[in-house]
Amino acid sequence: LLRDFPMRARAAQLRRLNTELLPAAVRHVAADELKSIVTERLARSEIASAQRIAWLLVGLRFAPHRRSRQLFDLVGKSRARALRLGATLYAQADHAKNLSPLPAVVLARLIEKLAPHATPTYASGAGWVGDRERLRDLVRGLVDQLAASDDEEAASELDRLCRLSSVAEWRVVLDAALFEHVRAVRSTRFLH
Repeated sequence: LLRDFPMRARAAQLRRLNTELLPAAVRHVAADELKSIVTERLARSEIASAQRIAWLLVGLRFAPHRRSRQLFDLVGKSRARALRLGATLYAQADHAKNLSPLPAVVLARLIEKLAPHATPTYASGAGWVGDRERLRDLVRGLVDQLAASDDEEAASELDRLCRLSSVAEWRVVLDAALFEHVRAVRSTRFLH
């Protein structure tokens, strides 16, 4: 089914790919076979960019540095592609819970690409939950993953993100995450 998925999928087909087919494949298809399918799909030049983003996100599980470079090159400075990345990641990863094995640098780059298109604050009062709110929750989830990591690289990535002007609106959230990360690392390394 995945090998024969249309190269130029309609919106409904793409939604089904992201919400059902790829998450099921990650859970039930052998890693080597899924890696082979991802490699085959990404080798096709005629694949649409929205679908390429979906396959690259799955490919992050097998070659995080290589696939993240391809993903971030594809997204570039395009707002539309960054929003597509956020929507696809939200659909595939259930609020980024499945991304925990990714290196800190990849998580930080995802935050760097997505955070400028979301606001860290919650709206007051009643309202609808839309794409902007989902993107905010996704970015918060990625920041929380970096904060909870005991990896030394996470601290340097959080510090780098704090200094970026493109994510200045997220500065308070990132500072709090850096503080939490330092506290978590200190408590894991504390000896009685």
